[in-house]
Amino acid sequence: MVFIHKKFSNFSIHSYTAPEKGYHVNSHIIETKNNLVIIDTQFLVKSAEEVFQFAKSLNKKIARVIVTHAHPDHWFGNSIFANCDIYRKRAVKAPCFSYGDETAQKKTIVHIGLGQRPLQETLLDLNF
Repeated sequence: MVFIHKKFSNFSIHSYTAPEKGYHVNSHIIETKNNLVIIDTQFLVKSAEEVFQFAKSLNKKIARVIVTHAHPDHWFGNSIFANCDIYRKRAVKAPCFSYGDETAQKKTIVHIGLGQRPLQETLLDLNF
C-alpha cells in the first residue's frame, strides 16, 4: 500500500494509487483537525479496503465520502464505506444504482446539485 502525503497549514491530503492490478485508480483522503473526507472509493474491493484501513489508522471520523462521477473506478468500492455518508451529484446516482451500487439506495446518500449547497461549502463545514 502506497500513500503520498502532502501537509498544508490546517489540513493534509493523503493520495493512494492502486497497483497495476487495480488499474492505477486514485483515491484521496483529506484530513482536517477533526475529520476525514474520502474522495472516490476505488475500483477493486481490495484497494478500497486498503484506503479504508489507512483512513481508520488516522483515528478520525470519516465525515463523508465524495464520489466525483459515475465511472466505476470511482465508486465500485462504496460497499466498504457503506456506513459512511456518501455524497454525489444527482446525475451520478442513477448510473451507480443501475450498475449495482447498493449504497445508492441508502438514506444516508446526500445529493449535491442544483438548489443545494455547492461542494466547496460542504467541504468548508469540516472545520479546516
